[in-house]
Amino acid sequence: MFEELVKTLILGSSNMEQIPASLFDELRDLGYKFKPEKDKTEQLLEALAIYAPLVKGTALLPKLAETDLLEKHREESLECCPSEVVELFIKVKKNDEILLFQEFLNLLIENNWRINEESLPDVLDLGIKQKEFRKSIAQIVGERGKWLVGFNPEWNYVLNYHLSDDFDFMTASRPHRVYHLSKIREENSESAIQLLTEIWKNEDAQSKLEFLKLLESSLNIQDTALLEMALEDGRKEVRNEAIRLLSKLPEAKIVLAYQNYLNNHISFDSSEGVLNIEISSLKSDENLEKFGLNSKQTFIQDSKEANLLAQIVAAVPTNYWARQRELNYKSFLEAAYQHKHKNAWFWGIATSLKTFPNEEMMTELHRFLFKQNESLSFSLDMAVFAEGPYDELFNKISLAYLNREKNLKQPLLNVLLRKLRPWNSALSAKIAEILLELAEQNAIFEKYWVEMLYFASYNMETGQLSTFYEQWKKLGASAWD
Repeated sequence: MFEELVKTLILGSSNMEQIPASLFDELRDLGYKFKPEKDKTEQLLEALAIYAPLVKGTALLPKLAETDLLEKHREESLECCPSEVVELFIKVKKNDEILLFQEFLNLLIENNWRINEESLPDVLDLGIKQKEFRKSIAQIVGERGKWLVGFNPEWNYVLNYHLSDDFDFMTASRPHRVYHLSKIREENSESAIQLLTEIWKNEDAQSKLEFLKLLESSLNIQDTALLEMALEDGRKEVRNEAIRLLSKLPEAKIVLAYQNYLNNHISFDSSEGVLNIEISSLKSDENLEKFGLNSKQTFIQDSKEANLLAQIVAAVPTNYWARQRELNYKSFLEAAYQHKHKNAWFWGIATSLKTFPNEEMMTELHRFLFKQNESLSFSLDMAVFAEGPYDELFNKISLAYLNREKNLKQPLLNVLLRKLRPWNSALSAKIAEILLELAEQNAIFEKYWVEMLYFASYNMETGQLSTFYEQWKKLGASAWD
């Protein structure tokens, strides 16, 4: 049918009467409607516009025969990994051990091995969703893995594009352009921004999206002008990506707009010796909505005003409260806790710390929460307390909770310790001591302890692992085999 449409349009009006009656019926069956007042040429062009993506979407990729899959590529230079390594991969995959997968990849890379042919599709599929593994996967799939890209375009991340000397960025394919721009970005961030600024207006939406995503790894203030240009783009997807990136830059006009809003609606009173927070007419703002504010979204199970407050506080760096509002962090946290919207304040502060790390505020927040007997009435995203550049603080606060609670199941400890985060010698020793005591008491075994031991195997200081293991073995069968 697509071919008939093209033929009719090329040959012109003399063929309009010869169009099969079934042409539009087929599209009507799919739910498309055509206005009878339009002339046939307009209807044909509309039908062609509908058919084009349908034809593209139903195009068949080459079929991969099983014998082709298991055959070694004739240009292969890497040695295939030993069978026991393949067995390790099968076990890692079966148990969905994502944390072990990078170690498995490192093993192959260090020995200059490639994965066996039969496992290639599984390895390549993993890289589709787990983007952090892509560079490593590309090093272990060999020539056969690159050849397989022809059967699934989503595997093209393994291709190491070799750009010719006469490479022309303006006429090259999108994957080659993205690759070229990523290399420029690695070498000279400013040059990449300059190139993007020059070509931006002539690019399609998908290219713009992929180019913007390249900026995240080394996002900096020099990117602001381009990202603010992207805010005016006609496509919502491009605008949303620009908003997401700009929201991570403290100097961007998006962040400054949120700060100005807080300046106009939040005031502080300390006339009676205690800091109090006062909020005036907090409501949605048209300007902030352009910058991602969503007045209908629920972050906490409180009022609409509280959810707006949470979102706005989360959008500004926590040092705003100290620098611009001239507040002491300790007094500020106490005032926020006494406010009727305390859940909103603490949700916003914790979320802001994920985007804009601030060790001073993080320290005060931990000190404050450590002293509170009454917990917040919502499930705070505690991931913020175990992420970011806080290694020393993380170990100190974990040990403080552990010494006070004597319980590895304490809620905040549960969040802190069940993350990939190096434990220092003091924290490692304390956790090992508690685990050994529990095993010796033959305490009830639960899934929780499997996960705690799992993270201990990654996080515990290496020098203490062998001692812990020997003591564990001596406890015998009762030690949670």
